[in-house]
Amino acid sequence: MHRHIGIYAGAFDPVHQGHIAFAREAKDFFGLDSVAFLPEASPYHKPQITDVQHRIALLRHELAAYPGLCVAQLRTPRFTVRAALPEIYARFGRSGLVFLFGSDVVPSFVHWPDIDLLLKNHVFAIGLRAQDTEADVAQAFAVLEANYRIPIRWVALRTSNHAASSTAVKTQGDGFAGMSAGSRQYIRDQGLYIL
Repeated sequence: MHRHIGIYAGAFDPVHQGHIAFAREAKDFFGLDSVAFLPEASPYHKPQITDVQHRIALLRHELAAYPGLCVAQLRTPRFTVRAALPEIYARFGRSGLVFLFGSDVVPSFVHWPDIDLLLKNHVFAIGLRAQDTEADVAQAFAVLEANYRIPIRWVALRTSNHAASSTAVKTQGDGFAGMSAGSRQYIRDQGLYIL
């Protein structure tokens, strides 16, 4: 049976309700069987990051309440098209994939090596973050379409949690209030963040 899978790579340091709301919205919108969160061990431009094993543990705690949302780990330490795609294809198949990205990531696509391999073969769910608009995303994709002369299939989604951010969770005194009891206990036990 052919499966439709959402692929959601990122730092998730820590995962928050904005990530989960976007994944659930994309799952419903595209009729996906599941959405796999792929935490990167060493994401670009984030040298001060919590160890990936802690981030995976928190993802497992948070996603347990949501059928169809799961966590998987890539062998490659960061999501690059050339390194990650073969592993994703081996694990999830080549067809029926929808890639989830926040609107804050889309403008950087123009600098990604081999981005055309991802753009021409897949559909994108773009989670609108904070003040970003669908027009902002359209403009970024228009540049890519012109550069690579390929049509890009994408949909912008905005959830009620669009302003959530990992930075805000870590810096606000009550930022962890939306997390499960299991996550909060794990954070305490491991001495993570500021809880």
